[in-house]
Amino acid sequence: MLLSKYRLKCAVTVHVLLVLLMAFRLSVALYVLAGVRPPRSLQKLRLPAAKNWELVWLLGNLVTCLIGVFSLLRNRPTLVRFYAAGA
Repeated sequence: MLLSKYRLKCAVTVHVLLVLLMAFRLSVALYVLAGVRPPRSLQKLRLPAAKNWELVWLLGNLVTCLIGVFSLLRNRPTLVRFYAAGA
């Protein structure tokens, strides 16, 4: 699969935005997992409880995003292939 650098930047940007959105959605669960009480502003939102697959998805996509960002910074074809396979 041939990716131009512009398309790779767009894909990584969308991936990062999705990870940030999911991290916000799971923020209460992440606070609870860390043993810290969530801020009142997050408690007032009454976000639904996190499911296990959502936490796994967040972790997997966080790793994929990091590979994508490093592939852009270092111009390494191997990292681009890893990102394309993971995305």
